[in-house]
Amino acid sequence: MRQQPSLPGILERSFRERQRAIDRYITRYRDMYSGMAEYISPDTGNWKQVWGRVTFAILSANAPFERAVSALGYANRHRGRVDDGLVRYGMVPAKVDYINALPTDRGILALTRQPDESWHNHRMRLRQTVKGLGLCKASFASALLDPVHADVACVDTHMQQVYLGAYRVP
Repeated sequence: MRQQPSLPGILERSFRERQRAIDRYITRYRDMYSGMAEYISPDTGNWKQVWGRVTFAILSANAPFERAVSALGYANRHRGRVDDGLVRYGMVPAKVDYINALPTDRGILALTRQPDESWHNHRMRLRQTVKGLGLCKASFASALLDPVHADVACVDTHMQQVYLGAYRVP
């Protein structure tokens, strides 16, 4: 009589299959992702680009991507004096205060990663010093400031669904 597979064995095989699918996905899209990361890399000596990355990290918290992008356009047009008009983009009023607290000059360059700072320490410093950034969005801001080299990530809901199996990985 044939022995039935055990639950731990079934789970282990399932995990290995899922991991192989993820590895195929990563291999398939690596070059495209790397090209996009290079394309969006900011000039970290340009305070307006640094301001935009940190601001987008704040705006994208608990907000649909399209609304965060529209809100960023508004924030860029009103840099340093953002008002309640931000709310029409679906943003909570507190984000007005968070964004207006950011330096609107070269002072914001202090938020970039320092040469002797690890990526983890950078995101933790952002979390501690920038209102509106929890750990997830501080990680996102760190990654946005250097998308090619950052070794931290903000794993969003869509990535989690792919990894955990809600979507089929091609």
